[in-house]
Amino acid sequence: MKNKKLLKVATSVAALGLVAAVSFGATMAYLTAVSPKKTNTFTSNGISITLDEPDYRKDETPPYSPGDSFDKDPEIKAGQNSEATYVAMTLQYFRKADADDYEQGKLKSGLTSKKLGSEDWIVLTQTDFFKIAELNGISDEVGTIGNVVPITDHAESDMNKDVKPTNTNWIYGGPVGSNSTYVYYYGKSAAQGASASVNFIKIDTTAGTTSDPDDVVATNPLFTKVTFKTTPNYVGKKAPDVKIVATGYAVRAGSYESGAVANIKTDLQTLITGNSGNVSLQNA
Repeated sequence: MKNKKLLKVATSVAALGLVAAVSFGATMAYLTAVSPKKTNTFTSNGISITLDEPDYRKDETPPYSPGDSFDKDPEIKAGQNSEATYVAMTLQYFRKADADDYEQGKLKSGLTSKKLGSEDWIVLTQTDFFKIAELNGISDEVGTIGNVVPITDHAESDMNKDVKPTNTNWIYGGPVGSNSTYVYYYGKSAAQGASASVNFIKIDTTAGTTSDPDDVVATNPLFTKVTFKTTPNYVGKKAPDVKIVATGYAVRAGSYESGAVANIKTDLQTLITGNSGNVSLQNA
């Protein structure tokens, strides 16, 4: 009998414990709540540029003769929805390789070639290219780092009535890297010469508005014409085929404090030499 009483007590206690547990769980349900989820996704604009040549018609450009002149007007435009950027443009020059460039099947000493498409092209220095042709406005800038490129033949009626800057120039920055790549920065300069500072101009889709009155949608063209020289006289041989490669580069303007010109130039140079993954667009 005594054992039966103990069993009852134990059962009662166990039952009490179970009821207490159920009661506690029910109480918590009334004291807590979970709201529906709200997910916020923030998408960055990023930066983008296009390298345009409004007056250049590649398909309509015939083989040249010495003395001929052709329109070619590379300029950089802000890409759609791009954040504001600072930009630079590089020029590279090439001459199509011919039999005289080889000796016993090997490229002659002092020459460097690069495969462009399926063909070999000889890399030219800017000085060597200017012996063959002129680019209006910049031919005289060879070796004069910091000089401002004169704005000549830059029509204000270019496509889409883009906002164009005033008193703004491309500024020659000299060769960058080891592949005869020549850089031009887009901005203003109070003085010319190697020590001149570049006051970079923002390229921005909102240029010309009250919020960004000093920015521009597109740069002026770096140059507007290619004119082939009548000298040297190519007696007994064809004048060389040449290629001009213009490339635009951009860095995000919002990444720099006011006056950080040295950092902007350094980052653009790093991008140009291939050590960064920012935007670059090429047009040959």
